[in-house]
Amino acid sequence: QKSFVHSLLKESKARMRVIFLLLMLLQASEATLNTSYYSSVSFEMPRNSTSLSMMRRGLTTSGNMIDNVHLAAAELKKEFATLYGGSTSEIAPTSGVKWYNGDAKDERLVERLLRAMVLGRKFVVVVGGMSDTAGHGNLGSESYPMVMLQALGPVFAAANIQLEVRNMAMGGVPSFPTSVCMKEAFGEDVDLVVWDFRMVERDEIKGELYIRHAVLLNAIVMFKRNNSYLRKLSAKYAKIAGLHVIDETPLVKRLKEESNKAIVE
Repeated sequence: QKSFVHSLLKESKARMRVIFLLLMLLQASEATLNTSYYSSVSFEMPRNSTSLSMMRRGLTTSGNMIDNVHLAAAELKKEFATLYGGSTSEIAPTSGVKWYNGDAKDERLVERLLRAMVLGRKFVVVVGGMSDTAGHGNLGSESYPMVMLQALGPVFAAANIQLEVRNMAMGGVPSFPTSVCMKEAFGEDVDLVVWDFRMVERDEIKGELYIRHAVLLNAIVMFKRNNSYLRKLSAKYAKIAGLHVIDETPLVKRLKEESNKAIVE
């Protein structure tokens, strides 16, 4: 039994690091299913759409899809409970999350997800980082951005969204100079840009360049560490970039402690 637990922990090592990101995105995707919220927010109308009322009607008549999303989300949560223990479901998915845009919080993210759901579009997540994010020493499919894709893909598919994740991390390369050619490196269709250079980078100028070029792509920006300079930069970028931080370190520590208890038992 102990050898089985060890095997399970080894197999799910990549999931340990990304679980908090999964829970956060899962919560946002479920929020898109709230039609009262949907009717209260505004959208930038897509060029090929005739009216916002058409989008509303599309959501109103998609009851089966909504049920399917809830079922897929429930299956994912069940898998989390199997891998990390039943107490995982009791962990607040917003703990360790910092939104810099005041009461708006995840509004831009929810709007983007909702638009993709109603129009049947892709939702593109691009992760920039260094060797730990690139997953050097493992298969590319075992890096945490790709584990995120594997875990969340079925939930997004149930919501009529094709989730696409691009792991653009490179070992030994900070956010600059890639940031200044973000359109060419990441793609101009990106919805969510993730900064994960926390292993070595603490440079405010590089951090701002990363945010600025993501904004030029109309992308939402997530940092994986609450760098001290973000508070100052938030005055300029919090609203336009939906600037936020997800630091899963406390959760991972708790999960490891619970896993160690399981091994002892």
